[in-house]
Amino acid sequence: MKRTAIMIACALICFGAMNCLAQDFLVKNPSITGVAVLPVASDQCRPVRISFTLANTTDATIYSQRPYSGDGYNLYQSFEESGTEVLPDRYMVGVSLNDGQDGYPYRWGFRGGLAAGRTTTITGYLTLIELGPYQLTGMLFKGGSPVDMRVVKIGTVSIDVCEQVQYTQQPVQAPPIYPVINGQPTYPPMSPYMVNGYMYVPARQYFNNIGADIYSNGQSVVVTRPGMEFVMYPGRRYAMMNGIRVIMPMSPYTFDGVTYISPRFMSPLFGGSVYWNSYTRQLFLGYGGWGW
Repeated sequence: MKRTAIMIACALICFGAMNCLAQDFLVKNPSITGVAVLPVASDQCRPVRISFTLANTTDATIYSQRPYSGDGYNLYQSFEESGTEVLPDRYMVGVSLNDGQDGYPYRWGFRGGLAAGRTTTITGYLTLIELGPYQLTGMLFKGGSPVDMRVVKIGTVSIDVCEQVQYTQQPVQAPPIYPVINGQPTYPPMSPYMVNGYMYVPARQYFNNIGADIYSNGQSVVVTRPGMEFVMYPGRRYAMMNGIRVIMPMSPYTFDGVTYISPRFMSPLFGGSVYWNSYTRQLFLGYGGWGW
């Protein structure tokens, strides 16, 4: 009888310990309690926004790491390319486009600490520059590894071609801007324009001054220089650089048969610099001492 009582007591102790361990396992990690994606129909130029609601169901403050909420990725980027070291015991949410086979390359964290019992929203942006429907799934990670294998179904996003920008009236010409080339004032036949707050310059004149060739085939504008081929599509923000799709912050446009581009994006892309002097109304481009 005494031996039986001891065995029952041991069994109860083991059961209680196992129950505590199970409860600890269930609550030791936070959980994703909500997710949303907008818009569900977009194009190659506009990013989609993915928002996660993360609840800290542990009994301690948890921490995360960069890339933080609010950052964005293009289709072929990943969090690993940012050069950020994955830190142990840090939580992040990840997004996959093919049920996790790509390793959830798009990941975001939250700033600061998240106290026990609190929730936070983690928002990331993803620009899908290839056409098609995408099935988005999510997962919670800790130290670079999945917290568990429960996949969060986010939804389907359809991607169409970029909406073409139509210019129905003449862009607003800036007050006189006198180009200065090697210290000598010049008077080009086509002046820069202001479009939506951005300075635009004639593409052919710009690229010829940096030693590049430019031609148009009717649908696109092709710029070539040793080691570089850049293909633009007037009215659209995406372009091809050496065969790789890139997204430009502002699209080139064609008016009266002349293609205009924004040097603020093009200059760094081609290894130059750009500086606008509002007092002298000169736009200096760092190629050989010439400027607008």
